[in-house]
Amino acid sequence: MATPSNPTAAVLDASAAVAYAAREPGRFGHVASHLAANNATGRDSYAPGLIVGETLHVLCKKLARGELDATTHAAAVVDLIDLMNGVRPPPGGEAGLIAPAARLGGGYTCAKSNDSLYLALAERLVAAGEVVEVVTFDDDQAKWAERLPGVTGRRLPDS
Repeated sequence: MATPSNPTAAVLDASAAVAYAAREPGRFGHVASHLAANNATGRDSYAPGLIVGETLHVLCKKLARGELDATTHAAAVVDLIDLMNGVRPPPGGEAGLIAPAARLGGGYTCAKSNDSLYLALAERLVAAGEVVEVVTFDDDQAKWAERLPGVTGRRLPDS
């Protein structure tokens, strides 16, 4: 039987997708290792569609700031496509995440509206019988996930 320390599914947030796609030093390897472990054990990774827009936005900002050049930005987009080909969408679609996300985000700032969609997805997976970990580089997101029954917040290390 799965326990919070033995998840059966993972919800990836945008911080993990950015680290993977941009091959961020100190972070990329942790995401790649996590994904490889999921593949080896048959665990599925999930994310709401929002992950694509959030990740593309950050990659664009990295390009504008000179953290990525045009060639590495293009490669990051290809890596994002590769990542998302292995990430499953929310079971039952996105619409079913709206009300739970509004409920979860209600006690926080509007800035947490995006984060609440990832947690609503985690709740949905738990309701379907999964034991879920939310994979992130965001301390607050990991702590927030820990408050949900059947969910573990997995804050990946920065180095």
